[in-house]
Amino acid sequence: MVQRLIMKSTMLFLTSVVLCSVSFGVNPAFAQGTAFTYQGILNVAGNPANGDFDMTFSLFNADRGDSRVGSTITSPPC
Repeated sequence: MVQRLIMKSTMLFLTSVVLCSVSFGVNPAFAQGTAFTYQGILNVAGNPANGDFDMTFSLFNADRGDSRVGSTITSPPC
């Protein structure tokens, strides 16, 4: 009888540990937004850029020999 109680307690404990591990280990995946912050300086002829500009954005993978990932995006001035 005591052995059966110990076995049930052990199984309950192990089940609780497994459920807690699974629930804490699951991270929901969220899509990345399109906004970003540029932390640098844009210069034109040595002076800080001021005005409207056509911007071109490309993403490169440095691990694969600097190959471009996806297509280039061009953003017209607002």
